[in-house]
Amino acid sequence: MHDIPKTAIEEIGCLRYDRLKDTLIESREVFFARIGLNPKRSTIMYAGPLSADQYYEMLATFEEMNDEGKDLQMIFRVYPHKYFMHTPYAKPLINYARSLPGVYVSLGNPDYRIGHRDEAVPNIEQFELWHTLAYSDVGVNYFSTIALEACFFDKPVISLAYRPMKDYGWIHPPKYADHPGLTHNRRLREYGAVRMVLSREELKTAISESLADRDKATVARANTVQMELGKLDGKVAERLADACVRNYCRHQAGFKRESL
Repeated sequence: MHDIPKTAIEEIGCLRYDRLKDTLIESREVFFARIGLNPKRSTIMYAGPLSADQYYEMLATFEEMNDEGKDLQMIFRVYPHKYFMHTPYAKPLINYARSLPGVYVSLGNPDYRIGHRDEAVPNIEQFELWHTLAYSDVGVNYFSTIALEACFFDKPVISLAYRPMKDYGWIHPPKYADHPGLTHNRRLREYGAVRMVLSREELKTAISESLADRDKATVARANTVQMELGKLDGKVAERLADACVRNYCRHQAGFKRESL
């Protein structure tokens, strides 16, 4: 895609994920107790985007499913974006989510109030993020890298591919972008690792079916990790160092020949 010759690319694996699971220091029981949830209940992880409408859609879906007899709880992850957190939507959204039984709100950037929104680097909360991915039973998102990270933790992944247009007092309806058509999102679907839904009913069905058969796409998720992240064996840093040394020596040798 970036016109880099294949001969100039060396696959070493993904350094960020190579030893990620070593960062898990709390058991499911301890982690859930600390955030006020029940480790024995089925748990949804929802990773929201930059648009408030989809957060409310997920909350409405969650409430409907529990009203219909499902015993669900949810870790409700708010996107780490300072502009979004300072919009008029964010505060009532978070307050409403926190008012619901069985919902824990995880702020992607707990320091969103600090620093200028144009210049400050977001502080991405990761402790809750990795423990949430490890211990949730199904992940729901809107075409973000959380889908790949959920595959890394071998969790069923559902992507909302619709925008709710009814029963809201929109001045202007939400604008639709072709996120499913983006290259990286299309690849995840082609691997069979991500289930795309087009309505609330499809979302409810996908959550129920994912919880009923959590191992259905395990092979597809493992293939996704292999294809997108490469070999993760705890030695990615060593391969990175070796590659740097080899390329440095190759460069030095070429420089000496040119000098001669």
